[in-house]
Amino acid sequence: MGVLTGLIRDLTARLGGRRSSTPDQVRELLDKREVDQAALALNSLAPHVPDRELVLLCLRGEVAFRRHEDEAADQLFREALALAPGLADAHYGLSLVMLAREDQESALRHAQFSVNLGSAPRFSAQLGLCQLAQGNHVRAKEALMRATRLDPH
Repeated sequence: MGVLTGLIRDLTARLGGRRSSTPDQVRELLDKREVDQAALALNSLAPHVPDRELVLLCLRGEVAFRRHEDEAADQLFREALALAPGLADAHYGLSLVMLAREDQESALRHAQFSVNLGSAPRFSAQLGLCQLAQGNHVRAKEALMRATRLDPH
Protein backbone atom coordinates (compact mmCIF):
# COMPACT_ATOMS: atom_id res chain seq x y z
CA MET A 1 0.00 0.00 0.00
CA GLY A 2 2.84 2.45 0.81
CA VAL A 3 4.50 2.03 -2.60
CA LEU A 4 1.19 2.52 -4.39
CA THR A 5 0.48 5.64 -2.34
CA GLY A 6 3.91 7.04 -3.22
CA LEU A 7 3.37 6.37 -6.91
CA ILE A 8 -0.01 8.09 -6.82
CA ARG A 9 1.50 11.13 -5.05
CA ASP A 10 4.29 11.37 -7.63
CA LEU A 11 1.86 11.05 -10.51
CA THR A 12 -0.45 13.65 -8.99
CA ALA A 13 2.47 16.04 -8.45
CA ARG A 14 3.60 15.61 -12.05
CA LEU A 15 0.12 16.12 -13.45
CA GLY A 16 -0.24 19.23 -11.31
CA GLY A 17 2.96 20.65 -12.79
CA ARG A 18 5.06 20.07 -9.70
CA ARG A 19 8.09 17.85 -10.04
CA SER A 20 9.34 16.12 -6.97
CA SER A 21 13.03 15.66 -6.35
CA THR A 22 15.02 12.92 -4.63
CA PRO A 23 17.83 13.28 -2.10
CA ASP A 24 20.27 11.96 -4.73
CA GLN A 25 19.19 14.67 -7.17
CA VAL A 26 19.75 17.34 -4.51
CA ARG A 27 23.22 15.91 -3.76
CA GLU A 28 24.06 15.90 -7.49
CA LEU A 29 23.21 19.61 -7.62
CA LEU A 30 25.39 20.23 -4.59
CA ASP A 31 28.24 18.27 -6.18
CA LYS A 32 27.91 20.47 -9.28
CA ARG A 33 28.04 23.52 -6.97
CA GLU A 34 24.51 24.50 -7.97
CA VAL A 35 23.63 25.41 -4.41
CA ASP A 36 20.66 27.67 -5.19
CA GLN A 37 19.12 24.98 -7.42
CA ALA A 38 19.67 22.41 -4.68
CA ALA A 39 17.90 24.66 -2.18
CA LEU A 40 14.96 24.98 -4.57
CA ALA A 41 14.89 21.22 -5.11
CA LEU A 42 14.53 20.74 -1.35
CA ASN A 43 11.17 22.49 -1.54
CA SER A 44 9.93 19.72 -3.81
CA LEU A 45 11.49 16.75 -2.07
CA ALA A 46 9.28 13.74 -2.73
CA PRO A 47 6.81 13.14 0.11
CA HIS A 48 7.50 9.41 0.30
CA VAL A 49 11.25 9.69 1.03
CA PRO A 50 12.00 7.47 4.05
CA ASP A 51 12.78 9.54 7.15
CA ARG A 52 11.97 12.62 5.09
CA GLU A 53 12.31 15.13 7.94
CA LEU A 54 15.76 13.84 8.90
CA VAL A 55 16.86 13.85 5.27
CA LEU A 56 15.61 17.42 4.90
CA LEU A 57 17.53 18.56 7.98
CA CYS A 58 20.77 17.09 6.67
CA LEU A 59 20.31 18.37 3.12
CA ARG A 60 19.46 21.83 4.46
CA GLY A 61 22.61 21.58 6.54
CA GLU A 62 24.67 20.75 3.45
CA VAL A 63 23.13 23.68 1.57
CA ALA A 64 23.94 25.99 4.49
CA PHE A 65 27.50 24.63 4.63
CA ARG A 66 28.00 25.22 0.90
CA ARG A 67 26.76 28.78 1.41
CA HIS A 68 29.39 29.22 4.14
CA GLU A 69 26.67 29.50 6.79
CA ASP A 70 28.55 27.22 9.17
CA GLU A 71 26.57 28.08 12.31
CA ALA A 72 23.26 27.27 10.59
CA ALA A 73 24.73 24.07 9.15
CA ASP A 74 26.05 23.01 12.56
CA GLN A 75 22.66 23.63 14.14
CA LEU A 76 20.79 21.63 11.47
CA PHE A 77 23.14 18.63 11.72
CA ARG A 78 22.94 18.67 15.53
CA GLU A 79 19.15 18.86 15.37
CA ALA A 80 19.16 15.77 13.15
CA LEU A 81 21.48 13.96 15.57
CA ALA A 82 19.24 14.85 18.50
CA LEU A 83 16.40 13.07 16.70
CA ALA A 84 18.51 10.17 15.41
CA PRO A 85 21.92 9.84 17.15
CA GLY A 86 23.20 7.24 14.68
CA LEU A 87 22.43 9.23 11.54
CA ALA A 88 25.44 8.88 9.22
CA ASP A 89 24.51 11.92 7.10
CA ALA A 90 24.43 14.16 10.16
CA HIS A 91 27.84 12.93 11.35
CA TYR A 92 29.18 13.47 7.83
CA GLY A 93 27.80 17.02 7.84
CA LEU A 94 29.31 17.83 11.21
CA SER A 95 32.62 16.50 9.94
CA LEU A 96 32.42 18.96 7.04
CA VAL A 97 31.75 21.85 9.43
CA MET A 98 34.43 20.81 11.93
CA LEU A 99 37.08 20.40 9.24
CA ALA A 100 36.23 23.85 7.84
CA ARG A 101 36.70 25.21 11.38
CA GLU A 102 40.04 23.39 11.54
CA ASP A 103 38.84 21.26 14.45
CA GLN A 104 40.53 18.22 12.97
CA GLU A 105 39.96 15.82 15.85
CA SER A 106 36.20 16.43 15.95
CA ALA A 107 36.03 16.28 12.16
CA LEU A 108 37.85 12.94 12.16
CA ARG A 109 35.61 11.54 14.90
CA HIS A 110 32.40 12.48 13.05
CA ALA A 111 33.80 11.21 9.73
CA GLN A 112 34.63 7.88 11.38
CA PHE A 113 31.09 7.66 12.78
CA SER A 114 29.64 8.30 9.32
CA VAL A 115 31.77 5.55 7.75
CA ASN A 116 30.86 3.12 10.53
CA LEU A 117 27.16 3.89 10.15
CA GLY A 118 26.83 4.21 6.35
CA SER A 119 28.45 3.18 3.11
CA ALA A 120 28.14 6.27 0.91
CA PRO A 121 31.37 7.08 -0.96
CA ARG A 122 31.27 10.66 0.32
CA PHE A 123 31.64 9.34 3.88
CA SER A 124 34.89 7.55 3.01
CA ALA A 125 36.13 10.55 1.02
CA GLN A 126 35.52 12.83 4.01
CA LEU A 127 37.30 10.40 6.30
CA GLY A 128 40.25 10.45 3.89
CA LEU A 129 40.35 14.25 3.91
CA CYS A 130 40.26 14.29 7.70
CA GLN A 131 43.08 11.73 7.89
CA LEU A 132 45.08 13.80 5.39
CA ALA A 133 44.54 16.95 7.47
CA GLN A 134 46.00 15.12 10.46
CA GLY A 135 48.99 13.88 8.48
CA ASN A 136 47.87 10.24 8.50
CA HIS A 137 48.81 9.62 4.88
CA VAL A 138 48.48 5.82 4.88
CA ARG A 139 45.02 5.93 6.45
CA ALA A 140 44.01 8.79 4.15
CA LYS A 141 45.03 6.74 1.13
CA GLU A 142 43.02 3.73 2.36
CA ALA A 143 39.88 5.80 2.91
CA LEU A 144 40.18 7.66 -0.39
CA MET A 145 40.78 4.42 -2.30
CA ARG A 146 37.69 2.93 -0.64
CA ALA A 147 35.71 5.98 -1.76
CA THR A 148 36.88 5.58 -5.36
CA ARG A 149 36.08 1.87 -5.30
CA LEU A 150 32.56 2.71 -4.16
CA ASP A 151 32.21 5.43 -6.82
CA PRO A 152 34.91 5.80 -9.48
CA HIS A 153 33.57 9.26 -10.39
